Amino acid sequence: MNILEGTNEINEQLWERFIYEHPNGNVFHTPQMFQVYENTRRYKPIILALEKEGKIKGILVAVIEKVLNGILGEYSARSIIRGGPLVENNDNELCGLLLGNYNELVKKHAILSQVRNFHDTLNYEFIFKENGFYFLDHLNIFINLDVSKDKLWESLQSKSRNKIRKARKLNVEVEIDTTNEGLAESYNILKEVYHKAKLPLPDISFFQNIISHFSKNPAIKIFVAKFNNEIIACRIALLYKSVVYDFFAGAKSKHKNKCPNDLLPWEIFMWAKDNGYTLFDFGGAGSPNVPYGVRDYKMKFGGKLVRYGRYEKIHKPTLFSIAKRAFLIWQKLRFTS
Repeated sequence: MNILEGTNEINEQLWERFIYEHPNGNVFHTPQMFQVYENTRRYKPIILALEKEGKIKGILVAVIEKVLNGILGEYSARSIIRGGPLVENNDNELCGLLLGNYNELVKKHAILSQVRNFHDTLNYEFIFKENGFYFLDHLNIFINLDVSKDKLWESLQSKSRNKIRKARKLNVEVEIDTTNEGLAESYNILKEVYHKAKLPLPDISFFQNIISHFSKNPAIKIFVAKFNNEIIACRIALLYKSVVYDFFAGAKSKHKNKCPNDLLPWEIFMWAKDNGYTLFDFGGAGSPNVPYGVRDYKMKFGGKLVRYGRYEKIHKPTLFSIAKRAFLIWQKLRFTS
């Protein structure tokens, strides 16, 4: 078994085929997403692969994200593995081989690693523990689109149905606008939302790079809600195989009474069904038994809660402790207005 590191060593076509054919392969494992990370400020991707007799047996894609620039960036460097490592036949030994090599590689560059699971990984849990990761209970929400439109409508909470009707009566319209202008307007909305939440937002180049590198599969769509020709809300979705990933979303606070946050998901469901997609991944829903408004909002659309959880490992405990305090200070300084 050969352990390959970096794009110079890994055949991109074999990589792409392995992800596409693996039942748990997702958009964040793809070479296209790796290229997006490579070209985005404060992002540094990592790719490891297992190869035997000319065939890929496992893939691990991570991205080191820095909230801050310069020397302070080292205190905010975290490595995120979205979808976890993928190995042939979900083999425990192969998973352990990838994680062991990943640990040696990343400990010099990140203070923390986080694996965000998109599927059940219980059979891997002891492998993660052996490699220093601990499990965190965390929820995700999936919506099955492989049902009739009537059934999807019935699965919505009555308040959501009423808000969708209200948005339509107000002539709020939903369009796809993945142009530079559409992205710019949508990004301004996201900046307002993330500023209010006191959370960092990726640089606009991140989204520009996705548009540049994603064409058909994977793909990106920016769905916008418009009122009197003004974009008042947006949802950025990534598409891969049969899944639509709800990626970033926001609405102008002064227009929330027009219910764009209820209309947009519904119209995306309808578009996705008409275009052959069978699953809508609504993304994270927080920790069980901890109140979370985002989860309450998403559950109005009739989704299914899944508890795939996350794994974390702290590589640099002292720096991690400093980073937590520094982030609170950064929030106060960055979002004082």
